[in-house]
Amino acid sequence: MTQTELTLVLILLAALTLLPLLPSFFLFKLLPSEAQATGPLKGLKVKLGGAFAGYVVVLLLLWGVASPYLKKSGYQIWKVSGSVAFNPATVRPNPNDVVCYIRPPELHLQNDNSFEFELPLHELSSGRLEFPKLIFDLHGYDPVTVHVLQPGDKPPFGVKAFTQTVEKKSRNVRINEPIVLQQSP
Repeated sequence: MTQTELTLVLILLAALTLLPLLPSFFLFKLLPSEAQATGPLKGLKVKLGGAFAGYVVVLLLLWGVASPYLKKSGYQIWKVSGSVAFNPATVRPNPNDVVCYIRPPELHLQNDNSFEFELPLHELSSGRLEFPKLIFDLHGYDPVTVHVLQPGDKPPFGVKAFTQTVEKKSRNVRINEPIVLQQSP
């Protein structure tokens, strides 16, 4: 860890330790020591007094307001499948030399040039998934970009749209037409 990173970590720890003291100080000044907060909290009977009671009430109110925005974003694993074709069809390169640029999947074509791999999709806090672009490339062939789209989305202007079947329940994406790699002149 560099000196700059260590300094930032120490500043962050100091802020996390000292920031809660500010509202406590102001609540202590504003609320007399006789102030109380009583009532049930998640099935427990709670009775707090003074500035601490005010601090807990403010904290719970802020938590209630902020919690919808704090939904963790995560990843879902989706399966992507399809096939690759070569143009001209008379030339047959080694299918294991075809690569797909997206990390982490590694593309391994089967004997019939079909493929299937798992793909982690980032889930935004809104619940929408970030679908990727897949770039298929082979030395001596023009690369082909496939935009994996959510149902109802349209590809960017000027981009070839591949017909796809997206099954949200089973988390599968099927590219219904072969991805044709055109030999470079």
